[in-house]
Amino acid sequence: MPSTTPPFEVRRAVQELQTDAYRHRRNRMLTLHRSLVHTAHRHPFRFAMADKRRRRMKWGGALLSAIFLARRLRRTWADQEMVGILLPPSVPGALVNFAAALAGKIPVNLNYTTPDDSLASCAEQCQLKTVITTTQLLERIPLKVPGKTILLEEVAAGHGFGERLVALVLWFLPGRALERILGGGKNKTLDDIATIIFSSGSTGEPKGVMLSHCNIRSNIDQVGQMLCSTAKTASSVFCHSSIHSDSR
Repeated sequence: MPSTTPPFEVRRAVQELQTDAYRHRRNRMLTLHRSLVHTAHRHPFRFAMADKRRRRMKWGGALLSAIFLARRLRRTWADQEMVGILLPPSVPGALVNFAAALAGKIPVNLNYTTPDDSLASCAEQCQLKTVITTTQLLERIPLKVPGKTILLEEVAAGHGFGERLVALVLWFLPGRALERILGGGKNKTLDDIATIIFSSGSTGEPKGVMLSHCNIRSNIDQVGQMLCSTAKTASSVFCHSSIHSDSR
């Protein structure tokens, strides 16, 4: 461009180049759960997540736990496109989100600080049949859980050697094969919905925002570019957002 080009035209040209470049980057993107598998296989002993209860987990263990939960919840989540999650910011909350994604479901994280009528509205809009939560949360915060209540403690209890062995064998499968087995033969694309986040509903009924895998991956790349991050895997940021999500 000539040196006399006005600044606004230069800015527009740069934005057009960014748009063209991003189309090429999209071809290398993975869905969030496949990014989890990819990261766990490459860095199984690298730190993945922790919470205020001092629970720490590495990527290999995170994938193994997500596979275990996805298999345990397969019957509970049968014939459901969207599944409700009512968990505090924690490692288990992140693992359940990963399990739902691996099982081909759309996780809907409900905000436990909202009134009961708002929770009921969120569940009705997403046609939620089940909501997974914990006894500790229900004891601390009196909530009217919409739909059938599934306690995470009961889901994770009593696993035997055979069940652990099956999960370990599945751990070594590539992302696409693992997704077909746990998700009933379905393979998600970047344009499929990854999660639904609801507003607080302070001005009326809560409004759900449908985010695709591509939406979240794009935000991850933007954050990585702004912070000059050297570890910009989708799974790491999705894990972070799952742990710190308050469904706002």
